[in-house]
Amino acid sequence: MDYLDDWNAEQRELAIKWRRKNADLRTALAAIEVRTTSPNGEIGVTVDGQGNVTNVRLTPQGLRVGDARLSQVMLETIQRAQGEARRKADEAARPYTSDPDAVTAKKALHDLLGNPPADE
Repeated sequence: MDYLDDWNAEQRELAIKWRRKNADLRTALAAIEVRTTSPNGEIGVTVDGQGNVTNVRLTPQGLRVGDARLSQVMLETIQRAQGEARRKADEAARPYTSDPDAVTAKKALHDLLGNPPADE
């Protein structure tokens, strides 16, 4: 019985540790905000850590380029901001996704569920 008590205590400690790491990661991702301006200053966009557009700023210069060009500039600027947000999110997650315990847990879950890990 002592063995099971020790194992249960260890599992509780691991669960607390993982919840803390999960909360830290969520906080880090929520803090990501990327602001990008088009090369010629027609538009500025802001995206969050998930790449969602949270703000668009159109300048007077942007109003003069025409609708087709403005659409292209908007798309390119948003995509650049989203790419930077992805890089920042990956960087924020790296300490957690490269943690040997996380890799072991991921493999154990996939083994248990009968699915190979996505990165194999």
